[in-house]
Order: sequence, then C-alpha cells, then structure tokens
Amino acid sequence: MWMFNCRDVSRLVSESMDRELSFTKRMGVRFHLMMCRHCAGFRHQLARIRKIIRSQDEENIPPLTMEGKARERLNQLLKEKINSFDPETK
Repeated sequence: MWMFNCRDVSRLVSESMDRELSFTKRMGVRFHLMMCRHCAGFRHQLARIRKIIRSQDEENIPPLTMEGKARERLNQLLKEKINSFDPETK
C-alpha cells in the first residue's frame, strides 16, 4: 500500500519515532509528506517535541506531585475504571 490518508500518516509518523517502519510504509509516508503540508508540519512538530524532551536533564524536571482533592479525584476515577472493567467485552 503506497497511498495513505492523513490519519494513517499521523499514526505511522508517531510509530516511526519508536520503531523502524517497513520499506513500503516508509515510502508511502514519504510520498504523502511530499504532498501534504499539514502532515509534514505534524512530523516536524513531533520531531521537535521529541528533541526537546530528550534534551532535558532529569535534574531539571520537577518531581510529579499531586495534592489534596486532585489526588483523591484521580484515585476515585481509577477505582471506578478498574471496577467497571469487564474482560469479556475486550
């Protein structure tokens, strides 16, 4: 498959950041990126975000903390999600 739509390309561009795509997929994505400035912009933004994140020292990243009501609300939502999970529907 050489022709991909924008949805396919955005997914494949994201995947390509984590693993190598097959030759056919790489060529399809490259062809699409030559024709679609929106997807090319998305690829460029994703690459910049990845570069920025990789350039950050762990020391510069503040610890993730959550206080009070935010923590309680998140815990409640997680409990509800866990309790509503039905493996039969997956």
